[in-house]
Amino acid sequence: MKASMNIRSIIMVMAIIGLASMFFINICFAANTGKITTETARLREKPNTESKILELASEGEEVEILEEVDNWYKVKYKKITGYIRNDLIQINKKEHNNKTEIETPITTETPNGSEMNTTNNAEKNENSEKTNTVVETNTSVVEEKKIEKGKYKIAENVKLKIIPLISAIELDEISKDVEVEVIEILNNWAKVRTQEGKEGWIRIEKLSPIEEKKENSNNQQASTKSVEQQNKVTEQKSTNTKKASETTSRSATTRNTEATNSNSKSTNVATANVQSSGKTSATGTSIVSYAKQFLGCKYVYGGTTTKGFDCSGFTQFVYKHFGVNLNRTAAAQYSNGKSVTSLQSGDLVMFGKSGINHVGIYIGGNTFIHAANPSRGVTTDTLSSGYYKTNYVGARRII
Repeated sequence: MKASMNIRSIIMVMAIIGLASMFFINICFAANTGKITTETARLREKPNTESKILELASEGEEVEILEEVDNWYKVKYKKITGYIRNDLIQINKKEHNNKTEIETPITTETPNGSEMNTTNNAEKNENSEKTNTVVETNTSVVEEKKIEKGKYKIAENVKLKIIPLISAIELDEISKDVEVEVIEILNNWAKVRTQEGKEGWIRIEKLSPIEEKKENSNNQQASTKSVEQQNKVTEQKSTNTKKASETTSRSATTRNTEATNSNSKSTNVATANVQSSGKTSATGTSIVSYAKQFLGCKYVYGGTTTKGFDCSGFTQFVYKHFGVNLNRTAAAQYSNGKSVTSLQSGDLVMFGKSGINHVGIYIGGNTFIHAANPSRGVTTDTLSSGYYKTNYVGARRII
């Protein structure tokens, strides 16, 4: 009977010890925190790769470790509880080691056991502090760039991702200096919307603020020009007085000669005998450079995107990139800007037999770029050959 009671007592004591050990282990884990060691870690609903993704944690961010399940840690991240693979988390064991040192000192195996334990704990604490320093440094680098919702420009050519992951599917490529709108921010990723309405994710370091220096510079230039014009008005007063008498005495013959010369210029324009002025503005060069990126794009009737352009859809798309809204059709675009006879890069060139039905962008050297037809797509042609020579109508300067 006594033996039976002793056995039961031993079993109860062992059970109590086991429960206490489990409780202590859980407390230790609850006190642990860890740092994410990969660029993006998925927080899942269950400890397997097929379960739902609850949130995305970035490198250097901290999580609270609740327990370990197989190869997963159950963690709390931003008040959300879920599972992250244990190989993606570096545990900060400093707090755990201190508890172990206080609550379970090793003094029973050898006389020097406690001293050895103290040394090991000191080494672990030192390593833990080094790890913390490295992680904190990485975190500061990641958080160095602050991004808010609003408009930015692309700092360098970047791929647009379907989800905020480096390995995610690429939707499109956005060129440097293209303006986008940030509509959502997740850790070190920004969801952006392009001017064409495309949405996707890019890293925040690929964004740069839009500078307002250009506008200020334009205002200063305008102010300078205004002062110069006032000076010129003052200087030319006497000259204008003399010219007034000469103008009133101008003969009818001279007026007829001027009218004839004007008609001669119009005839030259209609037959496409045009020459570039040789002065290509920086804006015109930028327009041409941007337009050339789409050489080879296919022709689609009614198309206004990179999936396919018609002639006026192409010119409208290019100018929209620079903040200019052209009319939709070639004929309607003839009312945009002002008429010119000496062409510069970026001017619109118009063609048609009975009315205007085709448009392109002059790129210099008597050449223009346009969405030609379904068989050729976006390509270049000269003003002095074939259809374009005989059906040239005129040019419009937009900027």
